[in-house]
Amino acid sequence: MARRLDGLFLLTLVIPACDQVTPIGDGGACVPTQVQAAFDRSCAGASCHTNGGAAGGLGLGNGQATSAIGRTASGSALPLIEFGNTAGSYLAQKIMASPSVTITGEQMPPGISASNANQVADVNTILAWVSGGEFAGCGTADTDTGTDTGTIDSGLPCEVDAVLAKYCRSCHGDPPIGATFSLLTIDDVLAAAPSDPTKTLGEQSVARMNDAARPMPPAPATRPSADELAIMSDWVAAGMPMGSCMPAPDPFAGDPVCTSNKTWTGGNEEDPRMRPGHACITCHTQEDEGPVFAFAGTVYPTGHEPNECYGVQSILVQVTDAQDRVVEVKSNSAGNFMLEKDSAPAGFAPPYRVKVISDVGERVMAMPATTGDCNTCHTLDGSNDAPGRIVMPW
Repeated sequence: MARRLDGLFLLTLVIPACDQVTPIGDGGACVPTQVQAAFDRSCAGASCHTNGGAAGGLGLGNGQATSAIGRTASGSALPLIEFGNTAGSYLAQKIMASPSVTITGEQMPPGISASNANQVADVNTILAWVSGGEFAGCGTADTDTGTDTGTIDSGLPCEVDAVLAKYCRSCHGDPPIGATFSLLTIDDVLAAAPSDPTKTLGEQSVARMNDAARPMPPAPATRPSADELAIMSDWVAAGMPMGSCMPAPDPFAGDPVCTSNKTWTGGNEEDPRMRPGHACITCHTQEDEGPVFAFAGTVYPTGHEPNECYGVQSILVQVTDAQDRVVEVKSNSAGNFMLEKDSAPAGFAPPYRVKVISDVGERVMAMPATTGDCNTCHTLDGSNDAPGRIVMPW
């Protein structure tokens, strides 16, 4: 069952594979329309994974992405796709900036760049599907089940949707967090701005993005690049014409799952990888042993992962304290990140402003954190207005 939870971090999703992969025809699994479109744009071009010139014998374009399901990778013993397990899916590893397994050749798609919003959006869509994400639409014209799936087009051009997703929706999502409105669809963007009904929210958004004194997104979030500002400004100047971009699935609309399929089994054995998902500072205080942390937590690839489950490594966590001092740490192989008090600047204390950064983007905490014990709020189901786990940008 899909769920919506209020919270601080947004994006990523998960549903058990058997629940989200819709059987069709002879019992195979289907590819949602928006996932197939991502393969068409980013994988089937330049005669790569096309029907006529399938690289590695793998055709992914023109409705052929189902051919990857149930197939072993040509350069690895791993399956190309194992739903709900990106760590064990060679296709997912091949398109990740920091794969956890050895891949053959370069990262796909060829020449991928974090500044290419459309390419990044396609990679995110494919990863969401492999990880078990819930998509409303499933199938192509050849494999349509004939059922109205309720898939809704956002009505936004994809490049505009990508900018809003990257910089705005950690607050202006559904439901909005620390904000009063959402920026998910063309109707949202064309609505009158509450602070100035003579302007649309789209016009106001562009004005705030360009406002050095009152910027959106606010610090410590990274500001849009000149190219991204131009995308938004040009679109608003053109009268905000409609586009056709499928919205990303709800990041926290899935049931709990351990994406890595790996759990901590060492009990309270002292180790930086110990007890991922648990409230580190609370535990060390109660047990009166172990390092004293200024802040600590776990980064996961999805929103509802159980305690002891390994998260994702090499994700940068940037914490700014009450005196605007910035400290950066990276998650380890269990997804845990931490800063011991002895290593922190003197007097480093909350409220903290936090953002999580990967090669494809960043996720910014909507409101300041009043504690450095991150997993007290970012639990499996979330508490104190958190939607669930701290999730990586992708």
